[in-house]
This record gives sequence, C-alpha cells and structure tokens, in this order.
Amino acid sequence: MSRKYKIGDIALREKGKGTLTISGFDDESGKYILTCSLCSEDRELFPFGSIKSLSYNIKAGKYPCLCAGKCFWNQDQYKVLLNRKSESNGYTIRLPEGNLNSKTLIQYTCPSHGNSKTTISSFILGRRCQKCITKQNSTKRKKLPEKYIDEILSTNFFPTGTKIEHKEGKRYLFFCPVCCIDTYSQNGIGGGWFESTAHSLLSGNKPCRCSKQKRLTEQQISYRVEMALGNMNMSLVSLLGRNTDPLHKRRAIINCPSCGNVVSQTLSNIVHLHRGCTRCSSYSLSSKNNCSLYLVEWKDSEKSYLKIGITSLRVETRIRQQELKTKLKPAIIKSYYLPTKIAMEIESDALKTFETAHAQREDFGSGWTEMLEIEQLEEVKKFIDNRISLL
Repeated sequence: MSRKYKIGDIALREKGKGTLTISGFDDESGKYILTCSLCSEDRELFPFGSIKSLSYNIKAGKYPCLCAGKCFWNQDQYKVLLNRKSESNGYTIRLPEGNLNSKTLIQYTCPSHGNSKTTISSFILGRRCQKCITKQNSTKRKKLPEKYIDEILSTNFFPTGTKIEHKEGKRYLFFCPVCCIDTYSQNGIGGGWFESTAHSLLSGNKPCRCSKQKRLTEQQISYRVEMALGNMNMSLVSLLGRNTDPLHKRRAIINCPSCGNVVSQTLSNIVHLHRGCTRCSSYSLSSKNNCSLYLVEWKDSEKSYLKIGITSLRVETRIRQQELKTKLKPAIIKSYYLPTKIAMEIESDALKTFETAHAQREDFGSGWTEMLEIEQLEEVKKFIDNRISLL
C-alpha cells in the first residue's frame, strides 16, 4: 500500500515550533508516527510512538504535540504529569481504576491541610488545595498606601493641586482644589475633601462635585434649586423624592407669585432648562389660544375622586396619559372648550372655592393636587356653568 509520506520525511516545520519528522506508521490506527525536535526530547512524557497524526491533519499544518499549545494526553502521559506535579509540590495522589481523562476525579493529600479531591485537569493546571492558595494570597506583599497614592497622582486624571491621603483600610481621602472654592464651599455647605477607594481613583473616577454625576447632598441640591428659582422670581416649598434619585426623577413643589399657584416641576427642568411654573411659562397652556376644561371621576373599589383639569390635547388623550400613572379607573363627566386664559381662571377659582380631596401622590401621579371631593360634583358643574354664562 502506497503512502503519501515516507520514513525520514519532514512533515511540518514552522518558525517557533518543533520540526515533525515521519518515524513510522501505525497500521492499527492508520496514523503516522512522528518525532518532534522539541517535544520528543522529553522521552518520559513523549516516548516513541506517542506522537501520531493522520495525513490530512499533517497537510493542514496541525501539530499533534505541545507545539500546538495544547495536547490530548493518553493514559501513560496523564500518570507522568500527575506524578511530576505531586512530587514537586509534596502531594500524595491516589488514582482511580479505569481510564483517565481530564475530568476524572482524583484524591490527593496536602501535607498541610490533609485530604481533598479535584479533577486531573485542575490538578495539572495548579488548581489544587484551596486553603494553600488562600494562604498564599493573604501572605502576598500588599502594596503600601504611599505606592497607591503616587500611582494615582501619576495618572493625570485629576487637576493640579489634588491631594490624596490614606484614611484606613481601602479608604482614601481625596482633596479637590476646584470643589474647595466652588459656590457650595463659599456658602458653607460643602468642602474640598471626599472619600473613595484606590481602585476607583486609579480608574479616573472623581468622588467630588467635578464628577458628571454631580454628587450633591440634600442641602446642596436644595440650595441649587433655590438659586435657580430665585433667578425666576419663584420660591421653593419642598423637595420630593430621595437624595439618591437623579434630578429628572425628582420634583420640587414651587410657589409662583406671578399667578399665585403652587405647582410641581422636575429638578432637571428647574436647574438645567430654567423652567419654573407650569401655569405661566412660555411652554405651558398660556401659549395656546384655546384648551379644554374637563371634569373626570377617578375611582376604584375603595375611593373616588373628582378631578378638574385643563389640557391643550384631546381630553381622551390626556386621560389615557394620566391612566398610565395610576391604578384608578377614569370616567369622563363633562368637558368645555374655552379660551385658555378663562379656563385657567375657572380651574384656579374652583380649586380655591371647593374642598380639596386628600388624594395621595402614590394614588395619582399627575395632577394629584387638583382632586376634589366627588360629593361636590353638582356644585362644581353649576359653578362652571355660571362662570361661562357671564362671558
């Protein structure tokens, strides 16, 4: 039978890898027996006949030995590797009966911590006694705080004048030369020192107010909102939401002296877009010629409210928007299409004239301050009709 390669032929030769030479042929498996100029020097691990390959793998340039980066070991090679690893580390191993593979579970004895189990693959790769590994990691020399400080300052992530001091454990004190002279520090509600970890600072994360997240305390947020409202001749009544919430998710109750209304607005709109009262601002209903004044009953099995409101949208559209923010179910009672200024006056006067229901913000997200007692429905309708008849 003719074969493609003859004994003595060079099968593979690549830079940085061994040279494979044909040394024989295994009739049982149909594979060529190869000798590697590098791997075959270890005669215990790679004795003659242990490196074999098919002709099409040789043609494809595939190495069947460690020159490929990984190797499929046979039974004898597993035993050689296990014996070498155990002797070099002082372990005693007990091999199970039968065939061995990478996932075979073996027992071994650690001279320090006793008996344990792991797979052959883990043992060869060095993943052995976990107690030994933990001890080695804990006894490794830890980097001194001074080394961390020098390394952090050398990153050039922070402005000139930045100071870093070790506090305790993994915590470090960070001094920002910019924040120490900003408006919060000048008004006594902030300073220049902050806390962080070495890992966070090495990543360039600023723990101060220079950060894009604007890490502010509740007092600083309140001051910032008050300053923005002051520029619009409005005043802050209270802040809603948690300090950890972003500005676009928090709201402020504000008092507008121009129209006499107490309304809510998001902190993001107040601080970034300089928007205040939603009743008299340029983007609100006052910029529309006409709008709808509507009465809607919102109820569930336990409670019922009468809501009076105005909108430049179709009333049905506005109700669907509000329905997404509450578990209450709506029933439109009546709507009026009026000039915007008149509709706003009627709504404002109705809220001042009739008793407001004690609705909770949790029950009704948008417009919860405009709820009336449902028992006043007929009186409210008469009130509106009388005002319209005077036009």
